[in-house]
Amino acid sequence: MEPSGAQPSIDALALAFVVLVGVLVALHRRGIGRVLWREEDPRTMAAFRIVTGLCVLAWALDLWPLVDYLFSDEGLFLRETARQVHFSEAFAGLADGSALEEPAGFLDVEAFIHWVAGHAFSPLLWWDSPRFVRGVWFALVASSVALALGWRTTMAKWLTFALLVTLVDRNRVFLAGEQLIASCLLVVCCARCDRAWAIDAPRDRLVAIPAWPRVLGLLSLLPLFFVNGLVKTGDGWAQGRTLHYLLVTPDYPRWDPSWITPMVSLWILRPATWLVHAFELLYPLVVVGTIIRWHRSAGGSIAVTGAQRIGWVAIAVCGWIFADAALPEDARWRLSGTIASLGAIAVAIAAISRRSSGLSRIAPWLLGRRVWCTLHIAFTGTLIVMTDLGWFVPLAFATVLLHFEGDELARAVDGLRRRSETRRVLEPAAPVLSRPAIAWVVACSVLAGLVVQLPDGNMWHIDSGLVPRDPWTYSWGRDKSRKSAGRIVGREETAWYRKWHGRWLCRERAMIDGVLPQRVALFRMHRTLPTPSGDPAGPVESDQVWEGACATEVHGQPPLHVRERHGHELPAAFVPWVQRRAESWTKRRDEGEVPRWPWVPIVVLGPLLVAKIRRLR
Repeated sequence: MEPSGAQPSIDALALAFVVLVGVLVALHRRGIGRVLWREEDPRTMAAFRIVTGLCVLAWALDLWPLVDYLFSDEGLFLRETARQVHFSEAFAGLADGSALEEPAGFLDVEAFIHWVAGHAFSPLLWWDSPRFVRGVWFALVASSVALALGWRTTMAKWLTFALLVTLVDRNRVFLAGEQLIASCLLVVCCARCDRAWAIDAPRDRLVAIPAWPRVLGLLSLLPLFFVNGLVKTGDGWAQGRTLHYLLVTPDYPRWDPSWITPMVSLWILRPATWLVHAFELLYPLVVVGTIIRWHRSAGGSIAVTGAQRIGWVAIAVCGWIFADAALPEDARWRLSGTIASLGAIAVAIAAISRRSSGLSRIAPWLLGRRVWCTLHIAFTGTLIVMTDLGWFVPLAFATVLLHFEGDELARAVDGLRRRSETRRVLEPAAPVLSRPAIAWVVACSVLAGLVVQLPDGNMWHIDSGLVPRDPWTYSWGRDKSRKSAGRIVGREETAWYRKWHGRWLCRERAMIDGVLPQRVALFRMHRTLPTPSGDPAGPVESDQVWEGACATEVHGQPPLHVRERHGHELPAAFVPWVQRRAESWTKRRDEGEVPRWPWVPIVVLGPLLVAKIRRLR
């Protein structure tokens, strides 16, 4: 947390940065217009649509073993818990009936307006039975398949985006990379991606499409790489040990790398770590180069006026000061080095631009695709082959498509097609998939070691263990299980998940055995990893991270509607989470704190509604 005295300066710097961005946009309005409002070959966005749809499909299939645990009222969070932990402000005016003197429902019209402003629109915050949740999941699978095939594309892309947000808004314990998936889906939704390589595409011709969604997609890569590189702080990146620890952590590699890591940790993984970090920090160069190429193709000139130069220097200085005030101290030197490097390259390009022949020789290396797209493919491709980090990594790999034109991709596809027609290739055997039932037991049992004490005094120890890894075997649900476990027992800042996981165990064991356990305890098993210098891994240690009595824990007992659903009769009374929202809502409303008005839907949907009415007229 920043001290209170520093907060106004950070806010002022942020405001100045936004104003300078607006000034730069005004100064470059003609060039921006040429890049945004041009038309382009539809095959780039068609290829991006296909890859995005396939990655969303794989993401959904990977989610299936944990669907009930993550999103239903028989999983980690009951409905009221999900509302409170993720959207407490949006539901501040909705009473749940937990207090005897409060009715259930919105307290007044202003409470409903406040809920609309909170963007808590997921249907799973209102209906979350396992049957309904599975229906949402099946709909996501069907829509992602339709998106990849390009069938009913307009409806499929928006439905896929809405269903993904529906699931993510219900529970966020498993999130790691879903922001990238949602960002790519939004780019696909904005683009006319059904004009090529789709069932909906015209058969006799290629129809040019607006280029601005692809430009926005390219700009969205800056947070993916550049900002991600800025926040990579600590000794691991500075000393080049991050890739080593990524490979020796048991949960991440696709295969056991212990036989090779001692040989490559110092001489290969250390410089590779620094190279990856430098690639992320300098990624804006290829984005700028691609935009310049688009600008030239639209008939523009790269000449820069004096006012534009002053604007760029001002925004660089302001961004430098703002990040220096907002970033941790150990990240500031990286920011300084990055801005200095980008500035030196900009000065070099400006000096060389006086001679067009010199610029034509140096630009393909500094701003072109031959270096940066090669590093992009090598970096993300290596992660796909060697690690199991989730389905956002293949999608990050596919974002390199945004740098290429449609005719370039078409020539590559035609070349592969001709090569496949002239050569007989022996196809590998299909991968063997582990059974979903086994993945469910491994993923949902505890996520870490746990001990359950039943009323008869017996002790049950369930260890999640590790799914056997093989290059040709993929265990559905393992990735989401690992990420959930990391938040529940691995991080102290998310330790509040532990009590809710323990309470879910109470409810789960009660529904399985028909008897409510007396107590539940969660144990975390950990050990030190082998170091790059050759020190061996430490012994496995275990420590208790949470313990609670099921009969008295809030939401530690199955609610009445779940008992009726399964025909169980348990003597234990349900302990609700009493919020008393009516009292707090009335106090905040009288003080003028609520309601918040839904300005975002009004600003975004208002012009669209007006345009639609005018079109109908």
